[in-house]
Amino acid sequence: MARRAVLVHGAWHGSWTWQPVLSLLRERDVDPVTVDLPSAGKGGDLQDDVEVVRRAVLADDRDTVLVAHSYGGMVITEAALELPTVRHLVYVCAFMLDAGDSVVGAADGALPDWQDVDSEQGVIRVTSPMSAFYGDLPADLAAEYSGRLTTQSVASFAQPLSGAAWRTIDSTYLVCEQDQAIPAPAQRMMAERATHRIEIASSHTPMASRPQVVADLITGVTVP
Repeated sequence: MARRAVLVHGAWHGSWTWQPVLSLLRERDVDPVTVDLPSAGKGGDLQDDVEVVRRAVLADDRDTVLVAHSYGGMVITEAALELPTVRHLVYVCAFMLDAGDSVVGAADGALPDWQDVDSEQGVIRVTSPMSAFYGDLPADLAAEYSGRLTTQSVASFAQPLSGAAWRTIDSTYLVCEQDQAIPAPAQRMMAERATHRIEIASSHTPMASRPQVVADLITGVTVP
């Protein structure tokens, strides 16, 4: 029976983010499951996202690794609470915050200048995705990814966590040293909470720029 990993994308993105690693995981006898978060393009909030991930975990009784990119770290941190089949948490340049924390709070209430807040519609848009997310991708792929981005709900960034599953579940943090969205020093501070930490030379999207590394990392923590 293949080992199981649920892959959670970040803000503005979708399940398509993980496409470069899916076949690599299957070759390594890992069954990858992707989700689409309601906060990206559909107006959902953090709790909506958490419910989607919890349903994905509960749909199968196998031991599961939860893997999150960027904002997705918020989602798995809460979604894994009281789910005994979740055996490991993987944070890919992701928010690894504590109970009571939010994305906005972690930024001291000041979002970076590449994020444009539309208060009337309650969404946030990315104004410079090529530099913020895809600095080490080929230009054509970076342009393709940029064109697939959607809005992110303000509510998802404002809502605080009610708990932190990493306090009771082993975790691994992948620090991306060339990240322009979540700077490496901030990642290292969050990674102090993790059981294990790995650093690589990558931008904010290592699933596309370093897919072999990401697949190897996920495979390494999905041992039953």
